[in-house]
This record gives sequence, C-alpha cells and structure tokens, in this order.
Amino acid sequence: MPTVLRDGPYRLYWVSQEPDEPPHVHVDRGECSAKFRGVVQKTIVGTMG
Repeated sequence: MPTVLRDGPYRLYWVSQEPDEPPHVHVDRGECSAKFRGVVQKTIVGTMG
C-alpha cells in the first residue's frame, strides 16, 4: 500500500486492488483506521527543482 502522506501520527494511503470500491483514501492513526470517499483528484502539471 503506497503511503501518500504522513502527518504527525496520521498515515494516508490507498489500496489499488479494490475493484468494487469508488476512489477513496485510507487514514490510519495507531490502531484506528478510517476510509474517505469522494476524494478530489488533482494532477501535477509540472515541477521545478
């Protein structure tokens, strides 16, 4: 499961092998977990660096 973001005790990630699920992200903190659907998709157009 690729981690999208770590912020303090939170870990955000998605699971690519959930074919019957709409787009969503998982958020874990310790032993707790949540799933958020209706995530807005954003595209990186370019980077500098």
